[in-house]
Amino acid sequence: MSASSSVSASPVSATSRVPILAALLFVACGPKKVDPLTAYQEALAGVATAPVPESWGPEANLVIGNPLVAKVFGLGISRMIGRLPPALDAPLGEGPAKLRVLPDMGLPSSSVARSSACLTCFEVSVSVDGKARAHLSAEGGLPKNLLPARARRGRQMPAEFQMPAPYLWRAEASAIYEVVLREEEGHARLEAVPFGDGWTRSLTLTPTRDRDHARLSAPIDAQLQAWFAQATLPPISLAELPTGGEVSTRSLRLRGWANGLSVEQSYEIVNPMTIRGVTPVREQWSVQAPAETVLALLRAYAMRDATPDSAWAEPVTVGLDDGMFRIGFRIWEPGSRDPTAVTVGGTLGGDATGKLVPFIDVRALSPEGTEGGDASGLVATHGLDALVETAFSRLMPVSHDVAPGEGMLVLELTEAEASGGMLKVRGGVMWPIGE
Repeated sequence: MSASSSVSASPVSATSRVPILAALLFVACGPKKVDPLTAYQEALAGVATAPVPESWGPEANLVIGNPLVAKVFGLGISRMIGRLPPALDAPLGEGPAKLRVLPDMGLPSSSVARSSACLTCFEVSVSVDGKARAHLSAEGGLPKNLLPARARRGRQMPAEFQMPAPYLWRAEASAIYEVVLREEEGHARLEAVPFGDGWTRSLTLTPTRDRDHARLSAPIDAQLQAWFAQATLPPISLAELPTGGEVSTRSLRLRGWANGLSVEQSYEIVNPMTIRGVTPVREQWSVQAPAETVLALLRAYAMRDATPDSAWAEPVTVGLDDGMFRIGFRIWEPGSRDPTAVTVGGTLGGDATGKLVPFIDVRALSPEGTEGGDASGLVATHGLDALVETAFSRLMPVSHDVAPGEGMLVLELTEAEASGGMLKVRGGVMWPIGE
């Protein structure tokens, strides 16, 4: 080989070695590939520890309509009056005579309207018509001046006498209640509490032309006034929301509007979608949440405590349309890089207690790419049906005590609709038998 055709190696300069060393160092010590489970759990931890921004959008809305407020207050008022003493006893004058008043009332009527006193205030009004019977008694006989002429028996006066005709009365009361949001451990309660000076009451005894009856009007009126003044209504709970558990609520916000109240909710979940505005409802209550919020809840419940050493399910898609839901999962087996794709679907409904329960038709399910395959085994093995039920029910308010001694408020789910990528659940309330 001639000198002209020989190839000689040129020395490498110190400066030209720097990019090569940097590249080798990047390859050796570069960012480590993170599996999807670890990446999600790190993102979830970041949401849990990050402060809630001052301006945040709701990821789900619970709307309480004015009809629900009126129904709950109506029940409370009926029981408030029903707890009043059935009989009133008092001395009649300075002698030995005693007066017993036995009030009897019809069904109270009540109304609830929004009040301008505050943004979440309601004015509650109640009226009730009734009768009252008077019973007189005295040891040794009643004084003549207390008895009608027809009741006198010569010189001997009876020891007891009941006035034959009842006294008619009408009572009215009103109060302003403010609805507040009380956050406690594991749940939040939407509660109506007295606002301002409390109840304004009035009771009117119908005047009578009967001279014998008119003689007792003043003491009976005094007794009825004192009796009706005892009517008190405790704070009333309108709704209760779960806030703890595996998926916590980051923040709640109460808003008042013309047709009712709205409780905006934000969860410790990754990549939800926020709702803009509140859709008015004619129903007593409604829950609204985008499909992205449902997916984020599913992922939080499925992946929070999962480990790469065991099989786990990754929710990847949620479709809500035509009253149906479709949820796509990837099933990861330990050590496998090829997850099995499966889609579950069904409709939404309520059980006997009003709990939101999805109906999953496992016969129609199959792993993607498997013609006519049966996915029921995958659903059962990985608890996908229970996972879906838990995530949907997390959006719902729960049955709760209205007030001490006032019984249980049980939700009645009347309709669950999935349309336009939005989950909408509507319903009312029902009272347990015997309440």
